Amino acid sequence: MQLGTFTKSIEDLRSKLQASHLLILVMVACNIVLAIGLIFRDTAVAVVPWTLDGRAEVTKDDASENYKEAWGMAIALLLGNVQPATVEFIADRVKPLLSPEIYHEAIDALYSNAQILREERVTLRFEPRRVIYEKTTGHVFVSGYSYSRLGTSMDEEKRHERTFEIGIEIAQYAPVITYIDTYTGKARTEDVLENERKKKERESNRERRARDRDK
Repeated sequence: MQLGTFTKSIEDLRSKLQASHLLILVMVACNIVLAIGLIFRDTAVAVVPWTLDGRAEVTKDDASENYKEAWGMAIALLLGNVQPATVEFIADRVKPLLSPEIYHEAIDALYSNAQILREERVTLRFEPRRVIYEKTTGHVFVSGYSYSRLGTSMDEEKRHERTFEIGIEIAQYAPVITYIDTYTGKARTEDVLENERKKKERESNRERRARDRDK
C-alpha cells in the first residue's frame, strides 16, 4: 500500500467520524426539545361523544369545535325531547354540567317548565336540522323543528322552528355549560344580530327622512 493512499484513508475516516459526532449531537438536541415539549404540552384525549360521528379532541381547558358541537347537540336533544315522566331524569343528567353562575337559574327554569308540562300534559320533541359553533362567543346553536302536543293525540301536534343556544367551556377535561337559552326562529348568531341592528337602523333613518320631508 502506498503511504499517500493510506494517509488519505485516515483523513477520510476522521472526516466521517467528525460528521457522525455532529449528527449525533443534533439528534440528541432534537430529542431534548421534543421531550421538553411533551412534558409541558397538555394531554390530548381522543373521544367520541354519542352525538359525534367522528373523532374529536379535548384537553384540560379546551376542545375541538366538533366536540363542543356534539355536546351542544346532546343538551339540545335532552331539553327538546321532554315528557312529564322524563323531566326528573333530564334534570339529573343536566345538573352536573351546569356552571355555578347559571346553576340555580337553570334548575329553577327547568322545574318550573316541568310543572307546566305535568299540569297541561304537554309532550315536546325536537328534531335538529343545523348546528353552528361561534368562535367569538363559544356558543353552540342547534336549530331545528320543535313539536308539541297535548295528551296522546298526534292530530293536535304543532310544529315550529326552534333554536337552542348553549355556551360550552372545558374545565379539567369536562364540558361545562355556561349559558342556556331557547327561542323560536333561527339561530341568533352575532352576524345575524348585527344584520338585524343595521336593518333597524336603516329603517329608522328612512322613517326620519320621511318625517323631515313631510315637515
